[in-house]
Amino acid sequence: MDTRPLGRTGLRVSVLGLGGGGIANLYLPLSDEEAVAVIHAALDHGIRYIDTAPLYGAGMSERRIGLALQRHPAGGDCVVGTKIGFFPQDYDYSFEATIRSVEASRERLGLAQIPLIQIHELRPEIWEAVMAPRGALAALQHLRARGVVGHIGATSSDIATLHRALTLEVFETVFVWKHFHLLDDSARPVLDEAAQRGIGVIIGTPFAGGILASGTSPDAHYFYRPAPAEIQARVRPLEALCRSAGVSLRAAALQFCLRHPAVACVVAGADTPEQVRENVAALTEPIPPDFWSRLETVRAQGPAGQ
Repeated sequence: MDTRPLGRTGLRVSVLGLGGGGIANLYLPLSDEEAVAVIHAALDHGIRYIDTAPLYGAGMSERRIGLALQRHPAGGDCVVGTKIGFFPQDYDYSFEATIRSVEASRERLGLAQIPLIQIHELRPEIWEAVMAPRGALAALQHLRARGVVGHIGATSSDIATLHRALTLEVFETVFVWKHFHLLDDSARPVLDEAAQRGIGVIIGTPFAGGILASGTSPDAHYFYRPAPAEIQARVRPLEALCRSAGVSLRAAALQFCLRHPAVACVVAGADTPEQVRENVAALTEPIPPDFWSRLETVRAQGPAGQ
């Protein structure tokens, strides 16, 4: 699988990453062995970036990733990105709480050094606590100086907060989700700015929580809830375009994200090995050159974002 540099971190990541929510029973109850099989399928197909967080299954995702990496010959080549914040519920973003969170993640993952640690969903209401002299960012910088973590990033679905984070130049990566996919590319200016600053970009939720992989149906999901009628109506023209071009909606969704030069990796979840294989196949599915201009015409006929 192709790899790309993750900004100026010196890390190279596979263009497709594995999201760690599904392996922590987000949708299906999985045993440890079933979850490990999903991760091993990803590694077998060349995926070398895995996204996780303590929030996912209250540490279950990290623990299962640790098990899988220890048992696979390519485990040592995989870049793992985890996070601080959101777990436990009363997380206070203090220096001390952040140190404890990172050490717990490192133990669950079985890693001497966590390659990438990120503030989980950085947003205005936690900004001051994160940036305080004895706050979470100071703790992560301390851990990076000690070699406990390799690089520091931020994740957010708030576009204004992402812009603010980029201007500080303390974050080496940003994880952008909810606002860069076929239905909404309103985070494009964030990606443009990140490219100018040499900051690595990882894209999450390329399928908008489900519907851009499954297509329209009564059971379709949009950001983990039943897809409302207006969203289904916006997806139908995309489905029609894909049918006329002989392209799967899943392939269009994944490859759309990777067309921006700032993007190093697009992260897609899976809770079965077959879903991993489907995502890998979609990544390399041939798409006619004129498809993208036709796509922009279709997208321009509806709202630019949601």
